[in-house]
Amino acid sequence: MYKPDISHLYQPEADPLAELMGWNRPPQPIDDLFEHEAPAIDDAPQQSSIIRPSIEKIDPQDYINAMRQTQGNRDAAIRLLIPKYGQLPLSSVYESVNNIRLPYDGSDWRQFCWSFDELPKEPPQFLLQGLVEKSTLTFIVGQSYNCKSWLALSMAKCISEGMSFVDYFDGPGEPVPILYHVPDMHAAMVRKYMSILGIKNTEMFLVRPMELGMWTLASNHMLKSAQGRLIFLDVTGYFNPVEDTNSYQDSYVFAELIINLIAEGCLGVVGLYHPPKKSPIMPYKPRKKEGDEPTFQWSLENSIIGSAGYGGILRSCLRVRNMATDKNDDHPILLVAPLKNPGLHSFTLEEIPLTMKDLGKNPAKAYRPLDSKATVKAAAFELFAAGKSYREILDTLTAKFRDAPTSTGTLANWHKEWEQRRSVDRSVSKQPGKVTLQ
Repeated sequence: MYKPDISHLYQPEADPLAELMGWNRPPQPIDDLFEHEAPAIDDAPQQSSIIRPSIEKIDPQDYINAMRQTQGNRDAAIRLLIPKYGQLPLSSVYESVNNIRLPYDGSDWRQFCWSFDELPKEPPQFLLQGLVEKSTLTFIVGQSYNCKSWLALSMAKCISEGMSFVDYFDGPGEPVPILYHVPDMHAAMVRKYMSILGIKNTEMFLVRPMELGMWTLASNHMLKSAQGRLIFLDVTGYFNPVEDTNSYQDSYVFAELIINLIAEGCLGVVGLYHPPKKSPIMPYKPRKKEGDEPTFQWSLENSIIGSAGYGGILRSCLRVRNMATDKNDDHPILLVAPLKNPGLHSFTLEEIPLTMKDLGKNPAKAYRPLDSKATVKAAAFELFAAGKSYREILDTLTAKFRDAPTSTGTLANWHKEWEQRRSVDRSVSKQPGKVTLQ
């Protein structure tokens, strides 16, 4: 299977610290580094006042130890060596390690594998129940100007305070540090958003607006700052180095960058994502005739082309659309459709700060079993047999199922079907030698 090589992304050409330290400069003859010598006096040779580097290449044993610590991850091993060999150009570092022969032949493979009992016993943890899972990738997908940033900042605020979101989705219980990257929004606008949402001045919620520039996902600053924090990328297009963000194969590149970020100690990544150009804008197809049920159009596949390339690292995907007629209105109506969130149904938020407007037909319960028409009908048949009235049956089904009927007309049709089945069952049970169907 094709898997792009992303090792070159970890060469910090775009890292200001690398530029300052000279890690990204090409190798030079050692004498060229000390060409500025003191002027000669009486033609007597003078010594440079600059101290020459004492280290010219990487000690093979240091590299071997680093490779063992990182379980054979070359780029991670090189990052461990930087504090000691930072004076070397990065190209020389790569050249040195390429010439080092590793002494082990893979016979120690077992220590890098887990059995069932060796796997961590903690169940998956959510930072927002059903919406943001810890140590995974979450996407918030929507067209421009559809309240993605409002939703992301609102969720980030709740997580940083350890609180629930819109009083329906449980938070982490304890405050979780946030680092919110928003390179396409200037600081004054970011401050306005944060003020409206009531985000406090605290180290638990840090932002990087346009004025502070960008860090690539592979830079040292990004890797260090992500340790112990939940990272928001608003929007991911600025941080995805591939040319075609809708390519299945290129999605491996971004996924591997996220995996490496989490491996360094990041608590998870929430990315804001613009859907493909041909993706459906409206969530529903028009009804063909009166009484038809609307057909849901949004899916994971048409919201994130190549989504299969992210595999299990992508655990949550929320498709959003501002359903307000005027997108400039300060009173949005935000439809949120979970596309990769088992057990969670669509819900609607409104106003700024966001509040819950509707969570299906039973707002008191966010998680209900996924039900089919046959399941609902079977439950109705049991209530018919119990002699319940139509109103009692509607109330019971509505409280239990999201897709319960909304009118007595549907129940009347189901009741006729139930009566027909019951009459057939009675006639069969009266025939000698026949087994009753009841």
